Order: sequence, then structure tokens, then C-alpha cells
Amino acid sequence: MLALIGELYAVETEARDLKVPPKLRRDLRLLKTVPILERIEAWLNARVLDALPKSPLGQALTYARNQWAALTRFVDDGILEADNNLGENALRPICLGRKNYLFVGSDAGGRRAAILYSLVRTCERHDLNAWEYLRFRSHARQHSSRQPNRRFTAPPLEARLCKLTVLLRHVLGRTVTSDGYGIYRTTADVDIVADIPPGKVKAFVHLLGDEFYADDLAILSAVRAKRSFNVINISLGLKVDVFAVKDSAYSRIEFSRRVRLPFPPPNGPAAWVASPEDIILNKLQWYRLGGHVSSRPWDDVVNVMCVHYGRLDEIYLTHWAAGVKVSDLLTAALDEAAKRTNPH
Repeated sequence: MLALIGELYAVETEARDLKVPPKLRRDLRLLKTVPILERIEAWLNARVLDALPKSPLGQALTYARNQWAALTRFVDDGILEADNNLGENALRPICLGRKNYLFVGSDAGGRRAAILYSLVRTCERHDLNAWEYLRFRSHARQHSSRQPNRRFTAPPLEARLCKLTVLLRHVLGRTVTSDGYGIYRTTADVDIVADIPPGKVKAFVHLLGDEFYADDLAILSAVRAKRSFNVINISLGLKVDVFAVKDSAYSRIEFSRRVRLPFPPPNGPAAWVASPEDIILNKLQWYRLGGHVSSRPWDDVVNVMCVHYGRLDEIYLTHWAAGVKVSDLLTAALDEAAKRTNPH
């Protein structure tokens, strides 16, 4: 077994020494790593028959077989590492200094320290100067508070996203349009609801260009299975989550109600965006799925309602809220929006 594991790492070393891009590393793994994994799986299946189920060896074999899909996931995506050593090494300084963190002052102080540590370590991982990055983001945040309709994405990226929505009939949704319809907040990603036929996947990837990391085979697999996938803008570190149009009555009507509006408002290029009513319904579903823990989707809903108070299609909202089982949340959100809009 140790020899087989050594062969796996020999393939990873070869890819690292050749400095191949993610797509070629995936191809190399499919060629060389998959046969090794098949031998390892055969070894596990043979040994589990001889080991007592409750023995340490039997438990280890059962665990490995139960986690096999997760253990071999790295083969299908060249951007993934074969192990979590990078994560373990990143956590090492935290473990070494953990006694110092007994005195962060409060729970809130601990959360802020965790956020800063995450940002600093991510900067290090991408060879960025953490101080310069944090100073830039702080300045950008202050600037955005004076121009609430502007976003951090660069104009070429905004134009590219809008072009995608026009050519491939996508919908910018949820995170982005809740900002556009509601009250501005910063966001680390963009959501797109897309109806991409398998035959248009190559056109989609080509349109993204070199600005994005996109795995065409992984995208094709996701499109065929009606699963979500993501692409990443390399220079900005911006993640674009792409959600398939689900095969449900509500998803189809939501997609058909998309409208073309400037993104970002008020003078950006035209893009297909979800309607404010559908943003509200989607956010309420996310809020329920999240166990009502995060206040962000709830605040987004109430903000959109406040901005569009008196102009929302409440008949549509009431009908489809019942359909997606969020009627109680819709009633509560409408009441809160009414109190905010008419405090007296």
C-alpha cells in the first residue's frame, strides 16, 4: 500500500516539476493516477474481507471505502491538490500561537481575528502583499460608501458578465441583483442562473477567455446533471457561481420573467437580471435552507422590499411563496418592510 501511495505522489511530483496548468494536470492524472487508484481500491476490497469489522484495521478499511468518492475527487479537477497538506501547513502557525488567543477580549474580537488571519493567509497563498491588499480594500470600501451603486468589479469584467447574459440568455441573480434592487453591500461572488445546453459549453468557456479559470469538462458534466458549477476570475479572485435552471414550475416561470437592466446601475451595460419578486423568493428559500441563522439573506429581502415598496407584484409573491413553502417568511418580511418604510 505504501508503494502504491508513493506512485500517486510520483505523478503529483511530475506535474509539479513540469509546472503544467490545471487542465493538463487533470489529463495527466486521468492517464497515470486512475490506474493506481484502481489498484488501491482492489487492495482495499480484498483486505476488508479478511479483517475483523471492529478491529482497527477493519475500521480503517471501511472508512477508506466509504470515503472513496471524496478521496478520489482530485482526479477530476486539476486545480485540486491530492491531499490537504497545504491546509494543514496553513493552520500550523495558528496552532503554535493558540495560547495567545485566549485573550482576544471577546467573542467578537475572536471572529475579527479569524477573518484577518484568513485574509492574510490567503494573500500569502497568492503571493500578495497582505498590508497593501488590506489597505486597498479599506480604501475601496470607503469610496463605495460614497457611491453606493458602484461595485468593486472592474468595468471590463462587468461588461464580460453582461455579454454572457445577453449571448447565452443567463440571468444575473441573487447576490448581484439584491444589491442592484436593494441597498448596497459588498460581496465576494456573483451568481448567475443559466440555461446552457451541452452544445454551448465550449462557446461559454471561449467567451470567458483567459481572465477566468474554467474547466470545460467539469462544466459539461455539471450542465448534463443540472448541477451548479463555478468559474473564477483569476486577477480579481472573484468567483462566479452558475446555477442551472431547475426542472420545476417555479424555476421556469422565474427564468421567463427576467428583465434587461443596466449592470451596475444606473449607467452600466445592459444585462439580464432576475425580477425583484424572484430575488425575494430565492432569498427567502436560502434563508429557510440555512436554518434562519444568517441574517444576510433576510436583510437583503427586506431591503429590496423597502426600495420597491408599493411596486411589488404581491399576487405573484403570495402565489409562489406558497408554492416554494415560504409564505410565513414572506408575511413577516412584508411586515418588517412596512414598519421600516412607514415607521409611524
